[in-house]
Amino acid sequence: MAGALRRATRLSGFASRALAGSAPLTNTLPEQHLLLQSSGTAHEDWRQVAQTCSSLSWARGFACSPVPRADFTDNPEAASASATVDIEGLSQPFPQDGSSSLSLNAITDAADAGEAAAVAEALEGAYFLNRGFQHLLVAGHDLTGIPWWGVIAGMATLARFCIIPANLVQVRNTVRMTQARPAMEQLKEWFDAEKARGNGQAAGQLYMARLNEIWKRYDCYPWKSLGSIVLQFPLFIGFFGSLRSLAEVKLPSLTDGGMLWFNDLTVMDPTYMLPVLASAVLIVGAQLNVADGMQGQPPETIRNIKYGMMGLACLMPFFMYSFPAGVWIYWTTNNIFSLLWGTALKLPGWYQPPGKRFPPSEDENGTSSDADASDFKEYTGEQYTIKQAAKERIRQLLAEVEAQSKGEQATERPQGAGMDQGLQKQLAKAVTALQEGLVERDTEVRLLLLAALAGEHILFIGPPGTAKSELGRRLASLVTGQFFERLLTRFSVPEELFGPLSMKALEDDQYLRKTDGYLPSADIAFIDEIFKANSAILNSLLTLLNERLFDNGTSRFQVPMTCMVAASNELPESEELDALYDRFLLRRRVAQVSSGSLAEMLQSAAQPTASSGSLAAPAAAASTVQNISLPRETFQSIRAEALQRVRVPMDVIDMLADLRTFLQDKCEPPVYVSDRRLVKALNLLQVAAYTSGQSTVTQFDCLLLQHVLWQRPDEQNRIADWLLQQLAANDGLQQADYLLTGMYARTCMASTTGQAGADEPADDGRGEIKELRRALANKLSQVKAVLSGRGANAVSHTNMWLGAEETEAAVTALEPKMERTATQLERLLAEIATLEVAVDQNAGAFTLATLLPERWSNFLRKGPKEDVANFSVTQGKRNRIPFASD
Repeated sequence: MAGALRRATRLSGFASRALAGSAPLTNTLPEQHLLLQSSGTAHEDWRQVAQTCSSLSWARGFACSPVPRADFTDNPEAASASATVDIEGLSQPFPQDGSSSLSLNAITDAADAGEAAAVAEALEGAYFLNRGFQHLLVAGHDLTGIPWWGVIAGMATLARFCIIPANLVQVRNTVRMTQARPAMEQLKEWFDAEKARGNGQAAGQLYMARLNEIWKRYDCYPWKSLGSIVLQFPLFIGFFGSLRSLAEVKLPSLTDGGMLWFNDLTVMDPTYMLPVLASAVLIVGAQLNVADGMQGQPPETIRNIKYGMMGLACLMPFFMYSFPAGVWIYWTTNNIFSLLWGTALKLPGWYQPPGKRFPPSEDENGTSSDADASDFKEYTGEQYTIKQAAKERIRQLLAEVEAQSKGEQATERPQGAGMDQGLQKQLAKAVTALQEGLVERDTEVRLLLLAALAGEHILFIGPPGTAKSELGRRLASLVTGQFFERLLTRFSVPEELFGPLSMKALEDDQYLRKTDGYLPSADIAFIDEIFKANSAILNSLLTLLNERLFDNGTSRFQVPMTCMVAASNELPESEELDALYDRFLLRRRVAQVSSGSLAEMLQSAAQPTASSGSLAAPAAAASTVQNISLPRETFQSIRAEALQRVRVPMDVIDMLADLRTFLQDKCEPPVYVSDRRLVKALNLLQVAAYTSGQSTVTQFDCLLLQHVLWQRPDEQNRIADWLLQQLAANDGLQQADYLLTGMYARTCMASTTGQAGADEPADDGRGEIKELRRALANKLSQVKAVLSGRGANAVSHTNMWLGAEETEAAVTALEPKMERTATQLERLLAEIATLEVAVDQNAGAFTLATLLPERWSNFLRKGPKEDVANFSVTQGKRNRIPFASD
């Protein structure tokens, strides 16, 4: 039956074009009958052909009636395979050429050609968009065989389904815009107020910047709502234009592609029911769905939009009633889909996932959008600019602090500061090599290498057999150069250290020593039982250790000494040894291996490479150290660069001064710390920070002072406890708070003396503010490193010269108070960043008072009278300065 329908459609198209004069009839009967022959064709097909021709001719105003033979209807089995159809109203007579019939296939082929000709005529002069939609519609009709009204409705529905994702984006964006409306309204009020004050240009820039921030926070942008409109507009134009074009050329298959009362889709609906139906559906949709997504809008606005759409729907049939019925089918289908779409959107999960709100109540920084919007009412244009810049700087500072605490980078590390990472890794390998085979000598090894890098000497005090001499020999293997080793007794003579007298020189009346191979020519020296030296040795030894000079006869020459490692079983007993004792900057008491590590030491000593009676495997260790040997020049350059590049902040200097005061004035018995030792201790901290990759000495580095400032071994623990108390206490923060108050007061004073408007204020304290900010950032990074769970690794990352014992003790002592310290540090950093931005932008006193009101209030209440007098009540009120009446 489907094949018969398609053949009937093609035949009807041919017949309609023939009646319209667009296709000739080649064979007809003289009696004005069209004879249709078909061998073996069932009579049902002929009835379909006849009925199709009849309906088509009726639609065109012709008279066409099937005239079957009697035996065709009464006796179909006996009927001949032919039928006639009377067609009246032809304008030209049929030719009398004796032809008797036409082939049904020929008529069908001619019908197809006529259909294609009509489509081609509709495409002539059409826009590219109309051409595309015409091809889609005709292809859908030809491929499916569905009547044209079904093709139009189906294609319209399919097109609306394709743009559902864009519609969802539009709807959700509208909801977010509604939620962001309060913040945007507050922003608009602020802008109008600033514009009225004459700050329109500056306020306009701030307005756009802040508006973009609101859009970003709520994830709502005006252009997101345009996607659906951009897609629906070409769909409407394409369907409308293509259907009108096909109707104007009277596409044969379209003339009978309708149903019910609108059979011909190329003409207007004679009953006007389609325009009324489309209008009614649009009115119902406006009534039910126009308010969706407009929550928060004024009721008057929603009501006006709804009534406007309903009025437009009522007027539409009066102005567009003459459009073809095919166009009205598209509009009706589109309106019905919109009505169903609006109803579906009321279901949960379309606007947003169930239970989720757009946007979150707080942004990523924990600040609510409503509070941010109130900034516009709290601050003026200049103040808001500074406030936003300060927020950005604080955000950057905290990010850098977080990165530094994780070991990713240093906070504000100046260019060129910090040692080369390749050399730093080489030093780390050297520490590992020096420790190889040794048990519980981690701290000793690190102090030994640090002393060599700093160009200082180290003293090991402990009982015999604790690997003191082994440490000295391993250092000699690491540093390329000469090594000198000697054991002193109370009977030792200078020749044992400085070389014998030259006999040849004595013949020439010269008192010279042959120093080659002795202490004056050594790069690394190990002197055991150093305090057995007598007075004959001490004078030359003191000058050699401190000034690196040796007097040989009447001449004095420089010695290449890098580091002397000394060992002793006991402390110096006579006062004449105090000067020698003071020459050793680093001191370490070496104890026996603990019982818990005895098994490890014995197992190491049992290795085949271990020497008899040794605590380790010196042969293998020496080979490993020699593979990482460093030239003497490297040690000298490291020390020189550290002293030049590493900065020592005031908090570290104050800590050293306070520590000496504590040792000399508050300890019993007092611990003497010479000026020379204190200066060298500071230089040692610079080298330690530099070789750890730091550009600034931190208070954590001061933990090394427990190996520098004691006179008796039991004083080491007292120094360590004091340092840990200082690191964990808030004393440093109180001092920073005091410094910040002073900087703030000086900035306010500068703003009132006419300096605030200058390009380069004379006394705004920018350098001090920057220095304090760096110190606080470094301290915060250290605190966060401990709190992040990295513990000893965090401290050792800050300073590679602290042993495992020191780092574990520091973590244990510091962790309990770190949370409160971190909070206070972040607050101070926020205030100093705000002050720094205000100074950079030359802010006035009113702006400073508004941005930091607590500092301003403290300045007025506690500041010097001569300074506060500049901010009198009258002047404060005139300049709109807060708290001026206090």
